[in-house]
Amino acid sequence: MQLLIIYCVIFGTTVGSFLTAVVSRQITGGSILRPARSHCDQCSRQLAWFELIPIISFIVLRGRCRTCLHSIPYHVLLAEVFAGCLMLNFKPDFHHICFIVIGFLLLYLSLWDWQIQQVASWTLRLLGIVCCLTAISSSHQVSFWVFLIIWLANQFVTKQNRFIGLADIDVFCCLGMVLGLLNVTWVLLIASCLAIIVQLAMDRHQLAFLPFLSVGFLVVILTM
Repeated sequence: MQLLIIYCVIFGTTVGSFLTAVVSRQITGGSILRPARSHCDQCSRQLAWFELIPIISFIVLRGRCRTCLHSIPYHVLLAEVFAGCLMLNFKPDFHHICFIVIGFLLLYLSLWDWQIQQVASWTLRLLGIVCCLTAISSSHQVSFWVFLIIWLANQFVTKQNRFIGLADIDVFCCLGMVLGLLNVTWVLLIASCLAIIVQLAMDRHQLAFLPFLSVGFLVVILTM
């Protein structure tokens, strides 16, 4: 059992590291496939294998490139930690696997939102579909229909192909479908408290909220 947990965490942190690289290349207009190996965004040096170990490499390198000493964004480390913790919830059944998929979709959305505060509509719709499928196997039938109607209404009143500012509502409704009213309220409370703390600490004019909703979701599913 302990060995399975270790494998799950390794897999999770690896996926988290991969998603940060994918989003970084997509934001800068680069190719996801080329170059095949990761490289420093500042000096373009190809990274050695020991610089690609999730979490450990960041700590050993003290968050800087080994060559140019350019700072590695902290969201890279946080994404790897989030994905590793997410896999602690792994169980070989449909419900828990869907929760893992939802968590990774939330991580992907959060990386976009944190860096440029924009997310694509198709990603939110994919999240909605996965949440609908997950909710079918849950017992939150009443709340499922309420949040589904709100989510569908939100799609209707907004533009079809948008980079949106209403993603928080979409994600909140999606999580409401699968978690139920009580648990999604806890998600919102945790997310709001964390956002206030980070806002005060960083003194940012604008703060992406999706990453905090994602953390709230993680905390709730790990304590359910």
